[in-house]
Amino acid sequence: DEILGSGTVDADPWLILSLSAAPDVVPLGGSSILTARLTEDSNGGDTTALGFVPDDIEILFDGAGLGPVNPPADGTVDGVATSTLSAQNTGLADVAAALDNQVVTTPVRVGAGAVDIPAASPLG
Repeated sequence: DEILGSGTVDADPWLILSLSAAPDVVPLGGSSILTARLTEDSNGGDTTALGFVPDDIEILFDGAGLGPVNPPADGTVDGVATSTLSAQNTGLADVAAALDNQVVTTPVRVGAGAVDIPAASPLG
């Protein structure tokens, strides 16, 4: 139905797209789970108690040169979409998720994992 007229729309707060990587420091050959969420508003509030956006909203993922992501696009379920980064190149980069021309990033480091420190040898 078409609605005609004038008025104002209050779109505050609005949903925001967020992205996390776990872990965010990955050994070469390892993997990181990228999680994109549409479950927080612009005031920082958790919106899950109010319900969720419709399922199957497509979120695009990009490994930013660190390696491929699988899947490269995932549909939301309860406001969440995931992909797995396969760490094939060393470095620090901002992996990304995109929806409707909005791109969010989070840093991931590949190849700079925990350092093994040898145990001290016993004296004499």
